[in-house]
Amino acid sequence: MEAENGSINWAELANDYLEKNLPLGVLVVDASGIIRLWNSWLEIQSGLSAETTVGRPLLEIIPGEQGRKVAETLRRVQESGQVLVLAQRFHEYLIPIPLHDATIPFPYMRQSAQIAPLYCRDTIVGVIALIQDVTEEVVREQELRRQVEEGEAMNQSLQQREKEIRRVKEEWERTFDAVPDLVAILDSDHRVVRVNKAMSERLGVTPEEAVGVHCYEAVHGLSAPPPFCPHARMLKTGEYVSVDLYEERLKGYFQVNVVPLYDEKGGLIGSVHIAHDITERKQLTDLLERLSYQDGLTGIANRRKFDEAMQLEWRRAKRGQVSLSLIMVDIDFFKKFNDRYGHQAGDDCLKEIARTLQETIHRPGDVAARFGGEEFAVLLPQTSKEGAASVAEVIRTRIEGLKITHLDSSVSPYITVSLGVATLVPNEQTQATDLISAADRALYRAKREGRNRVAVY
Repeated sequence: MEAENGSINWAELANDYLEKNLPLGVLVVDASGIIRLWNSWLEIQSGLSAETTVGRPLLEIIPGEQGRKVAETLRRVQESGQVLVLAQRFHEYLIPIPLHDATIPFPYMRQSAQIAPLYCRDTIVGVIALIQDVTEEVVREQELRRQVEEGEAMNQSLQQREKEIRRVKEEWERTFDAVPDLVAILDSDHRVVRVNKAMSERLGVTPEEAVGVHCYEAVHGLSAPPPFCPHARMLKTGEYVSVDLYEERLKGYFQVNVVPLYDEKGGLIGSVHIAHDITERKQLTDLLERLSYQDGLTGIANRRKFDEAMQLEWRRAKRGQVSLSLIMVDIDFFKKFNDRYGHQAGDDCLKEIARTLQETIHRPGDVAARFGGEEFAVLLPQTSKEGAASVAEVIRTRIEGLKITHLDSSVSPYITVSLGVATLVPNEQTQATDLISAADRALYRAKREGRNRVAVY
């Protein structure tokens, strides 16, 4: 998918992928509660076609109390502008999809969901929800917990129930190695008592080689438990622990559930670790987070990203007592351009200017953002006034060099921009809004003095 000049529109590409290609439910609801996308996964799972759902209010498709709960969840995301993750471990669902399998001990599909706001020109116009079926993972987790509890109960009456223990042990053996999650039993000294097949394969050792090795050595390559060790937390509290971690040696993100193990006298003797690989889900969450900071039209940083970057760089410059520069960019006579050439041409113009800004800045800390409408901002950390003015002039020259025809402009037959440059070294008497105000004043001076020029505050 290529835009003009061969550049890739990553935002459009990512959105197309999320809508059409992922084996997940994709639900889009606009700000008024109307369903705008009901993908094929949802059609298959719910039995409701897109033709019968798209364009209708969400509360008509999901009526009653559950529908109100879903609508409230989507409303919170829309109002907060924050990504919401409903994790598997809470065993909840977003869309009520009935199950017809008598072997599953609950009536509705268990789901994890990532819900994010959708922006259009810095305005939240709705939300998108990615829904994953985690019913089987929940069933496996519940079954494994049930087996552990059964094993503990059987140990309390060993002499009286030997036959029952043998049966449970055989069943446990089959379940233990059949579980696709990474499972390990640890003693109170962090030593491995046993691992299942999935865990041993991930560690690159046989189950026998793992026995007796400290878990922090086998998994992390350390000589002592790390500060974030969930087993150590469980040993201190004696309570169930659940955390999400990145395991460097296992090359992935995991949801680690630690279930305490007690002896027949109630003494804490170790734990069962159940590590569920959530790498793909984490990548999806990160993708949604990136999209929430991206301008939907131009693909560069949006106003939300700019505001956060400004606060971060302001604090950093204040600590180091270094300069922070800002360039405000405004397209000359853009309303006349839109009136003459149409809004599609206006959108294409905005994309070209955004691309030019992005290609002009090179340092990792530099930020080019769409500030609003036809106005852009370029944030330049640790840049002097002279350096920022030089960058601004390069931007002005390159944009005029695009030769986008604008016959209603009074300063050039092509699209041009006016630029305001300001530089401050933050102190206790100034704040980030002072830098923005200074750059705005310089921008207005550039316009008063004839446009298509750089003015420095």
